[in-house]
Amino acid sequence: MSGLSELTTQRDNVMTELAEIEAISDEGRNRILEAINAQIWYFFKNNKYILMDKMTGLLWANLDYFNYRKWQTR
Repeated sequence: MSGLSELTTQRDNVMTELAEIEAISDEGRNRILEAINAQIWYFFKNNKYILMDKMTGLLWANLDYFNYRKWQTR
């Protein structure tokens, strides 16, 4: 019976560790969702030259890819 009690103790320890890991991943998932909700600018995967403003729905040129100043380099 001592082997069974050891296995039960190990199982309980593993279950406790799994619960802690799930709690951490829920916090991380919530942080990611909050960051997405706070995001104002959205970039398109297939077109890196434009971006969209979440508040107005307007499309804007991504100035990282346009040489709008002579001294700026890519």
